[in-house]
Amino acid sequence: MLFQRLQRYVGRIIALLFLAYMSSFTVLKPILIFYFDLYLPYSTNSESAIAALLAGSLVFLIIEYIAIRIFINHRSKVPLLAVFDFAKAKPSAMWLTFICFMIISFVGSSIKFSDPGYLFTSTSTFDATMAQAGGSYYINYLAESLYFGMVVVLAFYSDKLSKIKFFLLLLILVVLTFFWAKMAARTGIMVIFVAWLACALSIQKQRALNMFYIAAFGYFLLILLYVGNFIRLGNIDAIDPNRAIFGAIVAASSDLGPVDNAALLYGTMHQYQNTSFIQLMGAVTPMVLVPSSIFPLKLPADKDSELTRIFFPGGADTTFYHQGSTLTFTIPGSGYADAGYFGVVVSSLIYALILCFYIRQYRGGSTSTKFVAAVFMIIHIIGFRLSVEALLQTFYTGLLLVGIAKLFATIFSSLRVRQCQSNTRYLPIQRI
Repeated sequence: MLFQRLQRYVGRIIALLFLAYMSSFTVLKPILIFYFDLYLPYSTNSESAIAALLAGSLVFLIIEYIAIRIFINHRSKVPLLAVFDFAKAKPSAMWLTFICFMIISFVGSSIKFSDPGYLFTSTSTFDATMAQAGGSYYINYLAESLYFGMVVVLAFYSDKLSKIKFFLLLLILVVLTFFWAKMAARTGIMVIFVAWLACALSIQKQRALNMFYIAAFGYFLLILLYVGNFIRLGNIDAIDPNRAIFGAIVAASSDLGPVDNAALLYGTMHQYQNTSFIQLMGAVTPMVLVPSSIFPLKLPADKDSELTRIFFPGGADTTFYHQGSTLTFTIPGSGYADAGYFGVVVSSLIYALILCFYIRQYRGGSTSTKFVAAVFMIIHIIGFRLSVEALLQTFYTGLLLVGIAKLFATIFSSLRVRQCQSNTRYLPIQRI
C-alpha cells in the first residue's frame, strides 16, 4: 500500500527506489542474517535481536504510511517553499552562481586537503573528510557545496533543453563537480541520475516503462557506486573492471552493514545507558549547522559517532570498515537507542515529515522545484541507513546552500536588469 501511494504521488521510479531500498534493509538482510548466517562477526543472529529489529522496521513502515496519508495533502502555505524555484532566474545569473560555488568549493577543498593543488593529487577523500569530524566538519560542506550549485543549474535547465541536451549537460556537470570537489559522498552522483530520469518521464510514462529497463538502469548505478568508492579512497588502480561489471551488486551489499549494526544495538543496548534524545535535541533546530568550535555550548548531534564509541571503544573493525569509519544503525535502530520503541516512533515520524515535505515540493511548483525536490527526496530515502540526526543536518544544510544559491541567482538576475534599464535610459530619442 505504501508503494502504491508513493507511486501515485512521485512516480514509479522513486517509489521503486523506496521499495527496493526498504525491502533490502527491513526484510532481505534480516533474513540473510537469521536463516543463512550472513552477518558481520561482531553482530548477532540471535532470535530476540532479529525479532526486535523486525519490530522496529514494522513500526517505521507503519508510521511512514500513516504520515503520508495525513500530511501529504496538507494545504498550508509555507513561504520557505519558494527557495527551490529557479524558474525566473536569468541563464547568466545561474552560471555566475555556479562559478561562485566553484570558488567556495575550491577554498573549502584546499583547507580540507591542506593543499591548494588537491586537484592534481591522488589522496583519500574519505580520510580528508574524517579528519574534519570534530568541530571543523563544516569544511566538508564548503568543499562539496559545488554539488548544490550543480543541482540548481540542472534544475533551471530541466525544462529549457531537449532531453538529450539536458542529459549531456548533466554528464558534463557531474564529471566536473565530482573531480573539482573530490566528493566523498559518491551516492550523490547516483542520486542525480535517478532524479533526472524521474523528472524526465511523466508519472504516466513511468507506469508504462518496462521493468527490465529500470533494472538495467539500476545496475548501471551500482557500477557507478562501485567505481566511485575507489575514487574517493584515492585508489583508482584497484578498480577491477570485471568485478565492476559483474560483481557490482555484491560490492553494493556492503551498504547493508547498518542492519548488522542495528541488530547488535537491539540485542545489547539494554546493557548501556540510553542516549535519551540528547543528540536529537541538538539536531532538531538549525543550530545543528553552527560548528561546535564557534559555539562550544551547543548539544552534540552526532549519534552515530556516539553509538560507535559505545559499542566499539577501540574503533570500528578495519577488517570490514575503512579506518576511522563511523558506523550507522538505520533510522529505527538509532531511534531505539534513545528510548526503546518510543524512540523508534519519534525518529520514524521525523523521517516521515521530512519525506512529506519533499513530496509536496515534487508535486507542486515549477519544473525546477520538482527537480531540486527529487534530488533531496532521493537523498532522504537513501539516508534510511543513517540516524535521524544526520538526516536533519542534511535537511538544514540543503536548505541553507540552496537558499544561498537562490540569493546569488536573484542578485545576479537583478543586476542584469538594472544594467539594461540604465543603458536604455540614455538612448537617443528618435523623431518620427
